[in-house]
Amino acid sequence: MKIKDRLIRLLLIIMVGLSLILSIKIWTDLGQQSQKNDDLMAQKIKKRSKKDLLLPAHLYLHDDDKVIMQNQGSIEKTTLANLALLEFSKETRPIKDKEVMMKLQNFTDGLEMDYLSPISFRDFNAIYQLKLTKTWNDFSFNHLLVNYREKKLYLIDDQKEQYVSACIDTSLTSMQKNISAKSKKGIEVQRISDHHLSYVALDKLDMKCYSYVLSPQSYTLFTQALFANADSFTIKERDNNINLTDVKEDSLNLNRQTGEVTFYGSLQLNQGESSFLISLQAVSNLGNELGNLRFFETQGNMTTYRVIVEGFPIFAQNYCGQVNVTNENDKHLRLMTNQNSIQIPIPTTETLALPSGKEVIAQIKKAHGNIDNIQNLHIGYRWKQNEDTKQAVDLVPAWYVQTEQQWLSLEQYIDQLQEQKEDK
Repeated sequence: MKIKDRLIRLLLIIMVGLSLILSIKIWTDLGQQSQKNDDLMAQKIKKRSKKDLLLPAHLYLHDDDKVIMQNQGSIEKTTLANLALLEFSKETRPIKDKEVMMKLQNFTDGLEMDYLSPISFRDFNAIYQLKLTKTWNDFSFNHLLVNYREKKLYLIDDQKEQYVSACIDTSLTSMQKNISAKSKKGIEVQRISDHHLSYVALDKLDMKCYSYVLSPQSYTLFTQALFANADSFTIKERDNNINLTDVKEDSLNLNRQTGEVTFYGSLQLNQGESSFLISLQAVSNLGNELGNLRFFETQGNMTTYRVIVEGFPIFAQNYCGQVNVTNENDKHLRLMTNQNSIQIPIPTTETLALPSGKEVIAQIKKAHGNIDNIQNLHIGYRWKQNEDTKQAVDLVPAWYVQTEQQWLSLEQYIDQLQEQKEDK
């Protein structure tokens, strides 16, 4: 075991050394980068698939009395690809009936996918191309259900407590076989009765921990992805900030100390184009260099994308592992992210036990928290500085709570509740 640990440590040192060399290369003589290097970067950037960016947060398989959460992206891709092949009929208008809506989700043979925030069906279908008419274009949803027995598709909007449905006219046998072939053991979950939190883990979870070498991205990645004219811009350096401005006055600011990247540019919406699709395009342009990004949530005019590791999102400071895109009055677009990305995994066998969803709820209630004030409960990975070197990070699993449009770890949230109690 000691030999294995030494080998892992040696590998870490080598990887960190390579990362340091890369970092120095990126930031040395910033203003003297050759056009040849810019062209090479432009060729290297391959746009990230919008279908991959827009994969749902979860996929649940309903089988008799069990609901199993699948957390690998391949099964979600397979499901959406199969849905695009189906024929539909008898599309309903939105129906507002909370009691019926709750019953719809208590089915025993089918699948369910969800998003943490409602998404416009118009935007969703612009990407996935389901064979449906424009009847639902003004409808938003955060749950998509396929009931095998009824042969029906349902879209549900929890916030407005309404749903729409359509009959499936195609055989589902092939789709069921394809999904079954992709499914794994998964995590058994159960629904919280009559509550918007939907599903929580039934048992305690033994979650893997991960470690990665930090890979700082060159400013060229962002200019090529975000500037309309990436070949013509000026560079100014001041203190820890580097500011790049193109001929359209779009600007890109990089903070050397924190790694934060801020882009501010003009926004032009074409007819029928939403700011959400604009944000999707901007993140797609960044390619895969920032990691396995996926749509996470929308809050007002801001859309957040987070890096997903083994099906779970990363939570960090200084916009590490995430991209925020904000539409400012339909005139300007602001994009926030971080140049530091995780690309090279470091071998580790460490695991961490997490409490079940019911235990988490019990802890919150014990701390006098109101479950009705919680918008979401989610397992995620905390971005933690590696104890051995600043050039590596550890990803530690934890429960996260969303309340008042803010995400906190369970520990932070309970501390906040206790502080509020003491202040009364």
